[in-house]
Amino acid sequence: MYKRQRFAYATLFGLVLTASTGCAVQKTTITKTPAASAGPQNEGSPVPPKTSVPPAVMAAQAQQTADGSTASSPAQIYADALIALDGCKEGEHVNATCADKVMAKIRDVAASGHVAAQFFLGSTLFSWRFQRGGPDPTSAEDKEAYIDLLSWLAMAIKQEHPDSYGYLPSGISQTLRTGKAPEILEEPMSDFPKDWLIEASRRADQRLVDMPPR
Repeated sequence: MYKRQRFAYATLFGLVLTASTGCAVQKTTITKTPAASAGPQNEGSPVPPKTSVPPAVMAAQAQQTADGSTASSPAQIYADALIALDGCKEGEHVNATCADKVMAKIRDVAASGHVAAQFFLGSTLFSWRFQRGGPDPTSAEDKEAYIDLLSWLAMAIKQEHPDSYGYLPSGISQTLRTGKAPEILEEPMSDFPKDWLIEASRRADQRLVDMPPR
């Protein structure tokens, strides 16, 4: 069952398989990698074709300009990190060591309260993980990885980040926003563990409470 379900997940979120670059999602090839962490596992991880300025970078730079951001501001760090992440691409693949370091910086910015970074972190980790298949309810490692990445998406949804609307099926988004799961989730995510979604929503609420004032 889960082999079929994982193909359905990949079809929904990949159009074969994809990696998110902010608002833009582009077609890539499929490369199998081990599922040891939520990020890319090796230098053979598929990524979108390199573009001169990814949409997420342009959006971050525009926000930075509008905010009058300084070099040490979250907006500036986020914009610089997106440029650095684009530089981790090697042809059709990504250097995992490089990407992991950059994503750590984006995680720090997300933890500081930067909503765009929260959405980008959650959606990118979600995309990377789905490239290796859908969730395995019997795996404790899968459970923790999905709850963590979905909690970042939940934070963006709860704060009404515009890119979060429609990124996931409505039942999934509703559960992440409210912490209450509908009786039936939409295909092809109807078998996604509801308790993971509820825990991700709770974790997002706690992070929002603990977040430093901006």
